[in-house]
Amino acid sequence: MSLMPAWARHLSGTYQPAAVRRLVLDPSARLQFRLITWAYPELPCHELAVARASATLVTAA
Repeated sequence: MSLMPAWARHLSGTYQPAAVRRLVLDPSARLQFRLITWAYPELPCHELAVARASATLVTAA
């Protein structure tokens, strides 16, 4: 929600003062991101997409 402009956060009821965002919400979001990337280092769909994109084209002779 912090990506929304301030007026949109006010309208949606998700506005928090800058101090609350900086001291509570941002560290919490960073921790969640680190935990998720630790638990799932690479998503299976990403692995499949890389394999598909780097595959060589095989043509019939």
